[in-house]
Amino acid sequence: MFSERVRGLRRVRDITQKELAEIIRVSGSAVSAYENGKKVPGSDTLMRLAEYFDCSIDYLMGKTNEKKAGAVVVKGDDLPVILRNAGFIAALVSREALAALSEEELRGIALRALQAIEEKRKGSEQNQPR
Repeated sequence: MFSERVRGLRRVRDITQKELAEIIRVSGSAVSAYENGKKVPGSDTLMRLAEYFDCSIDYLMGKTNEKKAGAVVVKGDDLPVILRNAGFIAALVSREALAALSEEELRGIALRALQAIEEKRKGSEQNQPR
């Protein structure tokens, strides 16, 4: 499954094996071996592949058909609401500080906040008497 995923994602990006090799910092023969099912990359290379193809390692390895596990679309305007709901004190963060963050940084912060909410919810559900 891994070999098929890598080959398919590479073809969608319309790049050669050599170009992918340069992007993920391996040899062209290594990419060929990945695509022919002769070799599976180490964790560092898997992370670079997942980052480049914007997918999860589980997707690359065929453990899921969801390209991005738990993907959440968050807009920058949603951040103060998410922070308040997560129990953070959003008032401590000035609008100027928020405006200085990139959209990617805002999404990362929001995603971590959502994960914290989910973990807290799961923890409280487990502590409920049955």
